[in-house]
Amino acid sequence: MNVTPKSPERLMAQVAAFADTEPGRSEASLIFEQGLAEITPANPVPAQAADRAGKVAQYLSFLRMVDGSTSPEVQGREKILNAYHEYQPLVSPLLASVADRNDTENDVFLGSGSNAAVYLLEKDCEQLAVRVPATKRHTAQTVDTHVGAALRAQGITGLEEIVAASYADGVTIAKRMPGKEIPHTSLDDVNAISTDQLRQFVNLLCQSFDAGIIIDFKMTNIFYDRAAGFGVVDLAAYKDYYATPMVLHNRIGAGQQVLLNMGGIQREMNRLATERDCASIAHGLETILPKLEEYGQVARELTGWQETALVDATRENIRNYRNPAWIAERVQEANTLLAKRTPVFDLVDEID
Repeated sequence: MNVTPKSPERLMAQVAAFADTEPGRSEASLIFEQGLAEITPANPVPAQAADRAGKVAQYLSFLRMVDGSTSPEVQGREKILNAYHEYQPLVSPLLASVADRNDTENDVFLGSGSNAAVYLLEKDCEQLAVRVPATKRHTAQTVDTHVGAALRAQGITGLEEIVAASYADGVTIAKRMPGKEIPHTSLDDVNAISTDQLRQFVNLLCQSFDAGIIIDFKMTNIFYDRAAGFGVVDLAAYKDYYATPMVLHNRIGAGQQVLLNMGGIQREMNRLATERDCASIAHGLETILPKLEEYGQVARELTGWQETALVDATRENIRNYRNPAWIAERVQEANTLLAKRTPVFDLVDEID
């Protein structure tokens, strides 16, 4: 009987799906995940595992149990890996042009974190966010953390949608999230938030929790679009994920904190204050407060979440920023700090 050889993408998808069932830091998990990029039809099991017959036997048993040809975890990964061939002609020149993997001067640079930089590409009039590893020492394990999250995120409105990935290149390609990063939103954006969008955001947080998806609440990972609502990128799926009620409670609280970071008010609060600054901050907080209150109401309605600390603190801040005595004290503190600073021209004279 002739058996059609499995493609490298199918083999990699099968091994990654198996590794996803192992404890996160187990020897087997690390062996299989870190060897993903080396898998070929001639070498269907990572070389590091070749002398570990027991683990290979577990892998083969896993394939029989889930039926590798029909498992959603395998099929989903295989589809994303196969799609990379379609995008590779666009991505290869990008990788060559950003050899340092953090080229902030590049025209298509969108942003970066500790592990990756993100660049904008376009294909067939669709904008794409290409995540490139920050160093050449990337691991397939890191890529599959994002791919695994993308599979879990299917059907959840507002979560990043990865359309292609490569374990070998360390790259993931996602549809660009619409809207603005939270630090770049305005108070007009805050006013535009609807009750339905708050409900969608709370549902996103709860559904991603149920799916075992980790959200990094760095504000540049959260987006707001007046039409589409809230969106989240840079998702991760970890096997050692503890889905406890407190984790969900904290996640919903972090969602409310997102609202407080809109409109640039937090940046203003961290600067040395003038009377004009204080008036602007008070106005901004007064604009955001009703949305914080409404978010709390929606969260209580959907999940029973009970937390008022952030709303109470915001009300207190508004009272302070409208209090002439408090403002005068704050401005005096700022003036005192400024007076202690060495003027630049004085410093130059001392150096000369």
